[in-house]
Amino acid sequence: MRRKQILLLKLGVVVWLCAVYALFVYKPTTSSSVQKSHSNINQQLDKLEEELNKQSQFYNILLEKLRIVHQQQENYVGGENVAEDLGGQGHSSGSNLQEGPLLPVLLIACNRESAVRRSLDLLLKYRPNQDRFPIIVSQDCGHRPTREAIESYGDKVILIQQPDLNDIEVPLKERKFKGYFLIARHYKWALDQIFQKFKHEAVIVVEDDLDVAPDIFEYFSATYPILRADPTLWCVSAWNDNGKASLVDVKNGSTLLYRTDFFPGLGWMMTKELWDELGPKWPRSYWDDWVRAPEQRANRACIRPEVSRTRTFGKKGVSK
Repeated sequence: MRRKQILLLKLGVVVWLCAVYALFVYKPTTSSSVQKSHSNINQQLDKLEEELNKQSQFYNILLEKLRIVHQQQENYVGGENVAEDLGGQGHSSGSNLQEGPLLPVLLIACNRESAVRRSLDLLLKYRPNQDRFPIIVSQDCGHRPTREAIESYGDKVILIQQPDLNDIEVPLKERKFKGYFLIARHYKWALDQIFQKFKHEAVIVVEDDLDVAPDIFEYFSATYPILRADPTLWCVSAWNDNGKASLVDVKNGSTLLYRTDFFPGLGWMMTKELWDELGPKWPRSYWDDWVRAPEQRANRACIRPEVSRTRTFGKKGVSK
């Protein structure tokens, strides 16, 4: 009998301990906490709805702009001529490019007389409107034959000359790369001229060793509204690093565009807002590698085409 009482007492203690544990671990939900939880959920749902509405409005605006661009580009050039022969005659008349935003072309030049002539000849051949697409040639190096070659085009182009021709200090281990320091200095000065002196809102940047496609001006004119409308973009390039004929859709690819995390360069467009951001911290050298760093890209992308609109022919230069 005594043994039975002891077992019952132990059992009671265990039950009591379990009840106390459950009371502390599993606290009953009060009506106020339920209301607070519901309130938090409602606030989160309201915020989510607001964000979705903003995104919807943004993409509706972007879609409308793309429809306008598409209507303007009904006569867009086919990709086959561009891919196989950048100097072909398959370009449109350019009548749909007489009006639109001002998009100057900045051509970076130094001491390659024949190269700058070849580049300017194609740009002038395909340019549909001088007022809308002014060509500004920025020359470094002080090379007289190259300067005279540029001046021979008269008022068809605007010549500006980098005034600082002094030698540049370079770390001892990088002396063989001095050219990259000079190029970075030139780019900084030239882009400052474009946006601070000439007060342009955007620019197409090319170098003096690029052939351009017949529809190069149509390409940048069509992509400019997209660059302006989408804050997750920061440039448009005319170059596809893998743009060989065997790797692209030559037949149907002339209107295909892609987003890329890699800065392609070799014929590209940027806005004044981007230069306001990058200009003050512009590097002393290797500017294109610097631009590709995550700190500058800031999770933004560039547009690049399926079919390249530029082709480099340079054999003499800093990068050989």
